[in-house]
Amino acid sequence: MQKSIIKLKPSLINAIIPLAISNLVSSLMLSLLFLSSLFLVDFIEIFEIELNSKIIYFFVFWFVFSLSPIIIKIIILANTTYSFFDNHLLREFKLFKIKRHSLPYLQITNISVKVSLWDRFCKAGNIILYTAEDVGPNLVLHYIKEPGKIEEKIYELVNKYKSHR
Repeated sequence: MQKSIIKLKPSLINAIIPLAISNLVSSLMLSLLFLSSLFLVDFIEIFEIELNSKIIYFFVFWFVFSLSPIIIKIIILANTTYSFFDNHLLREFKLFKIKRHSLPYLQITNISVKVSLWDRFCKAGNIILYTAEDVGPNLVLHYIKEPGKIEEKIYELVNKYKSHR
């Protein structure tokens, strides 16, 4: 097995807060629908649930729907590794099964960096590697610390590989 030149892991701290905010807002809407359905049940009088119980159900429903996607995303990010080798990049996810996505440097046509407001505070961001082939998806390196420096290193690796060929 070839030894990696650079090995990166996503920054979980950068992932948690934006995910939490977006999931809390979206799950709030679903929970309000759930709460309104509980009040409609009063008119039908199928169940006799007190107002306090409805509010508790609302918060439990909201809590579960807002936290479950965050937990899943954290598990995915915690088990993802980006490794750079002499001639390719490898994204690897290991949990119950192993999923690998390899991208040869020859296929990389462009690199861009996306840094949100939150990421600017944490000095992190996403790096998108665009490929020459339209058939395959672009590779996104999520929540990478110091993405500007990593972008420069990727350009160096790509140029070094292409010049040696």
